[in-house]
Amino acid sequence: MLSRLLFFPVLLAAIGLTAGCDGGGSKVTGKVTFDGNPIENGSIVFVEAGGKGRPEGAPIKNGEYSITVPHGSYKVQVTAEKMTTVKSLPTTGGGKTASEEMRNYIPARYQGEKTELTATVDGKPVNFDLKSDASGKK
Repeated sequence: MLSRLLFFPVLLAAIGLTAGCDGGGSKVTGKVTFDGNPIENGSIVFVEAGGKGRPEGAPIKNGEYSITVPHGSYKVQVTAEKMTTVKSLPTTGGGKTASEEMRNYIPARYQGEKTELTATVDGKPVNFDLKSDASGKK
């Protein structure tokens, strides 16, 4: 539940930062997959390498994103949530029922300041194929 509480404020802040963009950048589009499947709903944030500029964020919808940022080198952060079974609860009839909640399923190595994702923005599409921890590094 904590991840859900943290996910949406981060997403809204990232999208809000993009709204304040001064228009001095280049539109970047791309695709984001996780273990070969498009990320249905998530967010992507570009942070200039060296921390010179402010982070710029955009939503990921059906595996695609579009963002405007200046040309240059970036660290990139990705988050996404999906409904996940978290535990089984006993029922009055003696059976069990599953409890579900929204959880961020992107591994930590693609999030926050320590993300291993990088991109060079030069007017070309920038795609990311993320892998689960079990699949090894990208």
